[in-house]
Amino acid sequence: MEQWRPFGDELRKLRGHESLRSLARRIGYNAGDLSRFERGIRKPPADIVRLLDRELSASGRLIEIAAVAMFDLDNGRVDGHDESGRDYPYENGEGEFMPISRRSFIAAVGMEAAIGTSSNSRIALNRNSSVDYLDHFRQLKRVLVDQDSLLGPTTVIPIVQQQIQVIGQLRRLNGTDTTGLLEMQTSYAEFAGWLHQDSGDFTAAEYWTDRAFQWSMASGDETMSSYILNRKAHLSGDEGDGSETVALAAAAIRTAPGDTPIEALANMRAAHGHALLGDHKATENAYNIALESVDSRDMDPDLPWAGWFDHSYINVHRARSLSALGDYHTAAEQFTHVLDTLPPHYARDRSVYLVRAAIAHVGNDDVEQAASLGMEAISAGSGSGSGRLAKELELLDRAFTPWQSQAAVVEFRDARRELLV
Repeated sequence: MEQWRPFGDELRKLRGHESLRSLARRIGYNAGDLSRFERGIRKPPADIVRLLDRELSASGRLIEIAAVAMFDLDNGRVDGHDESGRDYPYENGEGEFMPISRRSFIAAVGMEAAIGTSSNSRIALNRNSSVDYLDHFRQLKRVLVDQDSLLGPTTVIPIVQQQIQVIGQLRRLNGTDTTGLLEMQTSYAEFAGWLHQDSGDFTAAEYWTDRAFQWSMASGDETMSSYILNRKAHLSGDEGDGSETVALAAAAIRTAPGDTPIEALANMRAAHGHALLGDHKATENAYNIALESVDSRDMDPDLPWAGWFDHSYINVHRARSLSALGDYHTAAEQFTHVLDTLPPHYARDRSVYLVRAAIAHVGNDDVEQAASLGMEAISAGSGSGSGRLAKELELLDRAFTPWQSQAAVVEFRDARRELLV
C-alpha cells in the first residue's frame, strides 16, 4: 500500500485542524477508515475519493493522486485484490480496483492510441504478442468500471463503445477465440447499456442492452441471457412501463439458472412492475419471493453481486414501489430504515435513493424532511454524471410545487439549479 501514502499526506494537509471525527460526520463515513487512508494503509473507495475532494475543496487534487496510486505503473499493476473466474456484470455500476499487469495496461493504452476514434479504423492481430486478448479486455473493463465510479459514466461511454467495435473486428480475424470474444462483446454491450441508463439516455440504453441480449443468445450463454432480460426489466421499470417490466421479469425468471440470484433479482423487478400497475398484492408477493430466494441461496462471496445483492438492496427498491403505490408513510419509514444500512461509499446510488425517499416524504406531507433529504442527495451526488439522479431531482422539484414559497424548498431549488451532475 506504499503508493497510497501521498494520498494520505495530501488528505491530512487538506483536513488541517479539523478532527477526523468531524470530517467523518460531515461526509457520513467511518473515522477509523479515514485515519487508515491518511496513514496510507488502506485504499479509499473511488466515491469517497470524489466526496473528500469536493468537501475539502481540493479541486481534483485528491482524485489525481488517487489515479496515480491506482495505476501504480512503477510497480506494474493497478492497485486492488485478486479475483478469478468469468467477468460478470455489475448491477449498480460500483466496482473495485482490479490487478492488471504493466504489459496489459500498456497494451490497452497502445491499442487506444492506434485505433483512434474513427469508425473506419482497422486492426491487425499481433500473433507474436504474449498478451491474452480476452484477459486484456476483462481487466480493461474492470478499470473502466472503476473510472465510472470515480468520474461518472460520460467519461467511460466512448471508450466502452470503441472497445465493442474492436472486439467485433477481432472476432472476424482467423485464429481468435470467436466464442470467447463474442461473450466479451456481450459483457461490454451490457455495460454500455447500464452506463447510458445511468446517464439518462434510455434510447441508447435500450439499443446496447438489446445488442447484448442478441449476442448472448448467439453465444449460447444462458446465464447472461437471463441476466440481460432482468436488466431489460430494470430499464423498463425506470421508464415507468409496468406491463413491459412484468413481462420481461417473467422471462428472466423462466430462464434463470438455479445456482444464481437472477431469479430473485427478476422477482424484485417484477414487483416494481406490479407497483407501477397499481397491484399492491402482486407487488408484496413478488418482493417476498425475492427475499426468500436470497435467503435460500448460498451466495458465492467471490461473485461481484455478492457484495450488494442482499435484503437492504431489495428493501430500498421495495420502498420505491410502495411510494409508486401511494403508500407514502410506509415508504418513508422503510427508506429511513434501509438508507442507514447501505454502504456509505456507494455515493451515487445512495444519492438516487435519498431523492426517492424525499419524494415519499413529500407524499407524506413532511416537506421539511423532504427538502433536507434533497439537499443531502445534491451534496452526495454532485459531479457524479448520473442522469438518474438528475431525473429524480426533477421529479422531486415538481412534487414541491404546492410548497414552492417555503424557505426549505427555495433553498433546495437554488441548490438544484447550481448542481453539476
